[in-house]
Amino acid sequence: MRFIILILLLGISHAFALRQLTPQAFSSRVTPALNSIQSDFFHILNQFPGFPRELPPLINSLYAHQEIKNHLPLECPRLLNSQCVKEVNTLKAYLFDLNTKLDSIIAKLKPNQTNYLNPLMGIKHLTSSSSQLWALKTELDFASFLIDAQLPTTLNSLDVIHRLDLIRTELILAMLQFIPHLYQTEFKTFYFEFIHPLRLNKNHDYLVKNVLRLNFNLNLFVQSLTKRNKKTPEGSNQYLQLMHMRWNGILRFYK
Repeated sequence: MRFIILILLLGISHAFALRQLTPQAFSSRVTPALNSIQSDFFHILNQFPGFPRELPPLINSLYAHQEIKNHLPLECPRLLNSQCVKEVNTLKAYLFDLNTKLDSIIAKLKPNQTNYLNPLMGIKHLTSSSSQLWALKTELDFASFLIDAQLPTTLNSLDVIHRLDLIRTELILAMLQFIPHLYQTEFKTFYFEFIHPLRLNKNHDYLVKNVLRLNFNLNLFVQSLTKRNKKTPEGSNQYLQLMHMRWNGILRFYK
């Protein structure tokens, strides 16, 4: 059924193709609305019992450091060297802070054997992420030492970026494990089909090209939690309404 609806939506792509967002409208009106939709999503997550509220800010910080990741291979296309020492030192400090905060979250979590939560897998993902963070931080420390000593390093910039992406993905998977099993499919689909791509591509060109797919996934998420057989998660109805209202406001900027 979902596939049929998507095909129908794609069939009217010509109508949307005639509409454009200006960069000015995107930065001043659309970007804040997209940020608010994301905040509404995390407010819903925070309603679930036992959900680690400190985890989403950590994940968001990995997106926020995308600029450093973009600069790293430009300055050091292959092995890390003195050309990218600024980025290396910034990443070292950031990973140390991230690892400290992550270990604090893990220390607070306790397995909760209920019919609704499965935190054991979430804790496993978090522990794995912590180990990967510390390993990468240690390798960056050694690379920094070699750079200062004017010696060649063995750490590749693209490998660093790839490992950071893997850590981010594992943290996201950990976060989703703290959602009641009844709703995990809806939240996982919406995160990876709406929240995640817009965090990586928050620009008007991407939104214009993908508005149909984004529109489909947001409406599917809201309808699945409000108008189908599943009970709406407690405390989430107002946020779902806000998400829908904000998205409709974004669509009005198309000409």
